[in-house]
Amino acid sequence: MTARVLTAKVGLDGHDRGVKVVSRALRDAGVEVIYAGLRQTPEMVVEAAIQEDVDAIGVSLHSASSAVASSRKTMPGS
Repeated sequence: MTARVLTAKVGLDGHDRGVKVVSRALRDAGVEVIYAGLRQTPEMVVEAAIQEDVDAIGVSLHSASSAVASSRKTMPGS
């Protein structure tokens, strides 16, 4: 089974090279990546993750930090 990961750039910063590099590396490793794009809110990312039924979320933040959170359907109603 192939893992599905949603990646997104959260906040107003328009620099997305990092999240694109990580997304490409994940794809090259055989992971199915859904890129949600720039200027996402946390709520938008969560909604997209629910709609896409992903296994993990990768988020690039303005602070140049990256965070990865994974969960097996632990959101309410899942």
